[in-house]
Amino acid sequence: MKGFKKMVALVLAASFVFLMAGCCGSQTPADKGYMMYDDTYLVYSADGLAAWIEAARNDPSTDCMLLDNITIPAGMKLEQVGASLIDEEQYVGTFNGNGKTISGVTRAVFGHLGEAGLITNLTLEVNIALESVPGITSYTHV
Repeated sequence: MKGFKKMVALVLAASFVFLMAGCCGSQTPADKGYMMYDDTYLVYSADGLAAWIEAARNDPSTDCMLLDNITIPAGMKLEQVGASLIDEEQYVGTFNGNGKTISGVTRAVFGHLGEAGLITNLTLEVNIALESVPGITSYTHV
């Protein structure tokens, strides 16, 4: 029940901020592409997603919720969250896609999840080219 109340509060807070700020207008130079609520990144642009990734790489328990569909611009390279099997580097936060889509992904965004890690309600539209490497006959990670 506590998690449900937190989710409702996040959605209401984000809706209020968007209504007050005119979310569908153009971004200002100071716009970071995300807002913070109760230590959760509320992300609505590719720049905001990149900011969350940087934070989650420093603290793998950093939570995120998408507020809008996000298209990664051509040429933008996102780092990977949970890039290692080392316990301290596995993602253990909650990433709530909120029924949204991240498109234009050209490399893995999520790597290794720890036992507490959760990625939910997310659609990824990917365009990843696998290259042939001599001597390699299979891939263990995509």
